[in-house]
Amino acid sequence: MTAKKSSKNKTKVKKSAASSAKAVNGVSGKVSAKPDSQQDRLHPRYKGCEESVECACKCGDTAAGTDKPLHHQPAESMALDQPIEGVFSDMSERLMKIQRDLMMPAFVFERAGIQNTITFFGSAQIKSPEVAAEAFESLKKKAAGKKNLSDDFAAKLQKAKMDLKMSRYYADAEELASRLQEWSNILNVSHDDKFYIMTGGGPGIMEAANKGARKAGGKTAGLTILIPDEQRRNDYVSLDAWVNFNYFLMRKFWLLFFAKALVVFPGGTGTFDEFFEVVTLMKTRKTHNYIPTVLFGKEFWSGAVDFKYLVKTGVISSKDLSFFRLEDSVDEAAEYITSELERIYF
Repeated sequence: MTAKKSSKNKTKVKKSAASSAKAVNGVSGKVSAKPDSQQDRLHPRYKGCEESVECACKCGDTAAGTDKPLHHQPAESMALDQPIEGVFSDMSERLMKIQRDLMMPAFVFERAGIQNTITFFGSAQIKSPEVAAEAFESLKKKAAGKKNLSDDFAAKLQKAKMDLKMSRYYADAEELASRLQEWSNILNVSHDDKFYIMTGGGPGIMEAANKGARKAGGKTAGLTILIPDEQRRNDYVSLDAWVNFNYFLMRKFWLLFFAKALVVFPGGTGTFDEFFEVVTLMKTRKTHNYIPTVLFGKEFWSGAVDFKYLVKTGVISSKDLSFFRLEDSVDEAAEYITSELERIYF
């Protein structure tokens, strides 16, 4: 008796899921095909396909255990595997967090009067010159008088030496942010039309830029996110211009939303991701205006990315290189950014 009830309940669940899938397509009892406008957006291999075993495009994609092409499986069978109710039930909390990440910054920045930003990207690992010098000198003292250094200690000493070399970018980011903020402070425009320094709100280059802007008397924005190890809000972010995010996609959206200029300092995968996405958005005309972009640190960027080789191999065009500019001095970077902003907006 119990087995029969269980079987009936499973049948009901399957019927309910199939009915829901049909209802989602707007037809009761029949699954509707994609409208022509959606067909136009399909991958070329899938255009013109009919719902039959024979695939007109001969794409060869098949579902496990069947001769039918994968994308031709009936909606009912797909719904049984992943009911629409289950999808949204599992996603509800995530969707609420994404909605919060989307809406909250709009209120925060409107209240703070921030509508135009110069956004700084760069590594969270780069130390200030003072901290890097202290760490290096400490290791040098420990190494003094020792004839043979362990491989582990030698590696630490070498890293400390590189940290000291890279710390120049911390100082440059601080100075450049200060210069740009001072320039914005004296602009003869309304409070809402001034420019503000924005960063990811964490340590390293982000801290340096927020610090420079704060020293110049400006409000400075920070968009932090909870990730292991390296992310914490630095002490120089203005609290009324600070937002902590759940998801990278929304954080990146707001880092770019108000950006009128970008400064990209040496960094790792996160910095590369942000820089190349901005270039892609500009070259595909997905931004409202050209965003003046500076890659700061010729030695680092020339060693990290061979742009000439990318052009040579044809994966990008020489025109793509016009979307950014390599600079190695605070004076040149500040002059370029301020002159471009004045040309575009005033």
